[in-house]
Amino acid sequence: GDDIEISIPIKAADYARDGIYHPEVYIEVENGENVRFPVCVKVDSSEVELLEMDAHPEISLSESKQIGLVVANNRPNSVSGVNVYVKAKTDELEITPKQIFIGGLGASEKREVSITLTPLSAGDIDISFDVIYKNGDNVHHNYLESSVLVKSIADVKLILVNAPEFVYKGDIAKI
Repeated sequence: GDDIEISIPIKAADYARDGIYHPEVYIEVENGENVRFPVCVKVDSSEVELLEMDAHPEISLSESKQIGLVVANNRPNSVSGVNVYVKAKTDELEITPKQIFIGGLGASEKREVSITLTPLSAGDIDISFDVIYKNGDNVHHNYLESSVLVKSIADVKLILVNAPEFVYKGDIAKI
């Protein structure tokens, strides 16, 4: 007999539980013997996750701050086309960059990325993170909502230019 390779797109229902299924495929062959056989289909709902490295950071109104994210592929297979998009709910926060291209992530692989936040006014500002990736031909999304607290603080820092290395207890030193 001749062999022929065919591709059959299969979509699991949204309510399908994780597990291995064996639906039966029936192929009618014109002028031949019909074929019926089970196909192994694995359903796995694990996702690419976004995790904050600095949960709810505080920023002074007069500074820019870098915050870190971990993009973790919890799937048993690699994913491709991984992009992270970041946006604030208001225009009171500048975000750089607004999009980070990661590319491919192997099974159980993670990647750390960072963004810079520059506040334009004080207050609690909501931020949303969206990771978009492809698992085969299918495009998936995962979201993370967070916030940053911007405070108007007098940022005075002491910078020592010339200081003694050691001062004995009870002695006085000039700075």
